[in-house]
Amino acid sequence: MADIERYGARQLEDKSYTKGFGKQSNAAYMQNYFHYRFEDYYPKVKCPVLMLTNKELEEGREKEVLLGLKTLAENAEIGEVPGWEHPYLWMLDPDEACQSIQFFLSKLR
Repeated sequence: MADIERYGARQLEDKSYTKGFGKQSNAAYMQNYFHYRFEDYYPKVKCPVLMLTNKELEEGREKEVLLGLKTLAENAEIGEVPGWEHPYLWMLDPDEACQSIQFFLSKLR
C-alpha cells in the first residue's frame, strides 16, 4: 500500500504494475462517505458484521481502528485474509475472501 500512496501504483507478482486508488475513486469516497461517523453508526448495527483485514497486518493504526469499531458493534468479528488490500481483495483473491465469509457465516448458525 505504501507504493500505491507514493506512486499511485503497485507491482504485482509477475513484475507488472497496476494502478492504485485513482483520483475518481478518492473523490467519490470523499463525497459520499467521509462525512459518516462510523463510531456513531456501528453501535446501531444489529446484524453480524465481518471486517476483513490482511493476515500480515501488524498492530498499527488500521488494526487499532478495526478493533475499536468491533467493540462498538453488537456482533462483529475481524477476519484475516492473506494479501488483503482494501478495496482490491475481491479482485486479488475472491476464493480466500469467500472462504472467510463462509466460515464467519457458518459460526452464526
